[in-house]
Amino acid sequence: MSKIILSRKGYDDQYGGKPSVILPDGNMLSFPIPVSEKESGIQSSELKFGNKSLSEIFSELGHTNITLNHHVDPDIYQLNGTTPMGAFGQAGAATSHLDNQGVGEGDTFLFFGTFCFSKYLNGQLRYEMMHAFHAIFGYLMIDRRVTIDEIEKEKELSWLKEHPHYVNRKYGDYNKATNVIYIGKNYGYLRFSEKLRLTKPGYKKTWWRIPEAFANVKISYHENVEKILRDGSVEFQSVSKGQEFVIETNNEIDRWLTGVIRNKV
Repeated sequence: MSKIILSRKGYDDQYGGKPSVILPDGNMLSFPIPVSEKESGIQSSELKFGNKSLSEIFSELGHTNITLNHHVDPDIYQLNGTTPMGAFGQAGAATSHLDNQGVGEGDTFLFFGTFCFSKYLNGQLRYEMMHAFHAIFGYLMIDRRVTIDEIEKEKELSWLKEHPHYVNRKYGDYNKATNVIYIGKNYGYLRFSEKLRLTKPGYKKTWWRIPEAFANVKISYHENVEKILRDGSVEFQSVSKGQEFVIETNNEIDRWLTGVIRNKV
């Protein structure tokens, strides 16, 4: 049975301090997190989304820091040039959790983060005045789990030498056997629809309302969380810790997943 992995990524209260944005045309732009002091990253002025750099977008939105170096991962926007596949790296305890849950080929990462709507005011992008919420912004279907040793040995994987989990392979958790990169041909970022919203409207972002099909399936890190069935949905308090929540699918969830991916830009 295949699995879905809800993977928390991008700016939030801890990393970056601001929400990512849903652009006025509905495209979802998850801001890649700033790198730590010793880690190599890519300057926001070098990352383009449409006809603007991230520095320009940050400036319009009123961010204090607009010239940060970023950990561009997952690479589903092709912000750092053109690569043959989508790629997502993980290391340390998070990789161990994925391995313990049996995540691998054929499974699907659904990346979610903290978002606000935005609008143009006098030609400048601005945040809407609203509470931020959790939403799914992209996906990657896994074709292969790749180790650093495999990247160094296999010529066809040489494109991964630009990935931050390879570039920083001698630093911190990247300098461990748990440092891996998941790659896949089927990937992308999404245009917002209510199907992608995880947070119940009007509630704190960690209070989720998702389809009732999830009521009786195991969600890792949520084994002891109380689930409430209401109006064809299941509601619960999502945990604030943990990067990946692994879910075994069923036919209903597979149909839901197909609907999510139809929002691909």
